[in-house]
Amino acid sequence: TTSETPTGTGPAVLPGQGGTTDGASTPSYDTIHERADYVIRDGDDNPCLLASVNITVRVSYQVQEGPLKQASEASVSSVVPPDATVSGTCGKTESALSLSWANGTFTLNITFLLSEVEYNPDNGLEMDVLPPGETSNSTWRVTVISLSYDMADDKIFPGAANPDKVETVSLQDLNLFQTPLGRAYLCQTDDALEMESKNVNFQFHYVHFQPFGVQPDQHRRFANDTVICGGDLGSLPAESGAYTVPLIVACCLAAAVVVIIIAYASHRYVTRRLRQAEYRQME
Repeated sequence: TTSETPTGTGPAVLPGQGGTTDGASTPSYDTIHERADYVIRDGDDNPCLLASVNITVRVSYQVQEGPLKQASEASVSSVVPPDATVSGTCGKTESALSLSWANGTFTLNITFLLSEVEYNPDNGLEMDVLPPGETSNSTWRVTVISLSYDMADDKIFPGAANPDKVETVSLQDLNLFQTPLGRAYLCQTDDALEMESKNVNFQFHYVHFQPFGVQPDQHRRFANDTVICGGDLGSLPAESGAYTVPLIVACCLAAAVVVIIIAYASHRYVTRRLRQAEYRQME
C-alpha cells in the first residue's frame, strides 16, 4: 500500500509551538474551515482510502520551572497540517490511516473496521442519516484513534519534565462514523467530534472518510452517496450530492406529471364541449 501527500485546501504549515503554564497555546493556523485531503493507494496504484479532515490535538504535559524545578502543567495545541506525512493500509476488513507531522513529533493513527452488522444510526455518538432506501449490512466504522508524541523538541514542548519520553494515548473499542460499505461519511459541523483520554484532547472540526469500497474510477473523489452526520441535517451540504440532486429531480418529475394530467384533463373537457356543441347544431 502506498500513500501520497496532497496539496490540501490550506497552506502548508507547522503545528502550534510553545507550551504555557496557564492555558493552551494557539495552533499555528486557524481554522476549523481549513481541511486537508489524504489518499492511500493499493498495490495497483488505485486509491483505496480517502480522507479529508481538520483535526486538532491538545496535549497537556508536566514542566519544571524555576531554580527549585517546581512541577506544573503546560499544554500545547497542534492542527494536523496539509503537508503531514501520510501512510496506511487497505485491507478487506481493516484499514488504517497514519498522519505524522512536525518532523515526527506527532503521529495520529485512525483504524477503520468493516463488518457484517445491521446499520443502526443510534450506535454512534450522533444520529446519522442514510440515503433513502439503503439497506446494506456491510458497515464500516472507526474503532481506534491514537496519538503518539515525542517531547524531545523543546520548541514544541518547552521545559518538559520528561523530554526523552514518547507518550502514546489510545482510544479503543470506538464505534464512530458508522457507514454502509461503498458510502462516504461526511460531517462539516465545527464540532463534529471531541474526545479526551488521559492528557490528550482530540477535536474533529471536519470529517470526510471513505476507507472501503473506493472504486478505481473515482479518481480521489468521494462516493456521491454519503451518510450525513446529525449536525449537518439543518443545512445539507452540496458535497453530499446523494440528497440534493435526487430531490430536485423528483420535484421536477412530480411537477411534469401534474402538468401533463392537467393538460390531458383540459383537452378532454374542451373536446367534449365541442362535440356537444356540434350535436346541438345538427339537431
